[in-house]
Amino acid sequence: MSATPDKSKPNIDKIIKSNKHLRRAAHSSKTNRKHHRVAIDQLDSFLDLIDNAIDVMNNTTVEIEKSQEKLYELYDFCGEVPFDDSCDY
Repeated sequence: MSATPDKSKPNIDKIIKSNKHLRRAAHSSKTNRKHHRVAIDQLDSFLDLIDNAIDVMNNTTVEIEKSQEKLYELYDFCGEVPFDDSCDY
């Protein structure tokens, strides 16, 4: 393979510059890339928010389980279901 371009094949840049339709498509693809980049950034921040929400829900689940264990201990201690306003759990 030689490093010199083949003279029988037309230069792609010249074809794009001479064809208005291809020129417009090349220009619009640049703006589409910008829009795609913005959309990807927004998707990334949305996924971060979802990840944070899942972490909070996991922490809440742990707290609920701890509260449930305390409530079961009160059931064992009292022998009956305590009133919520009378027991601190």
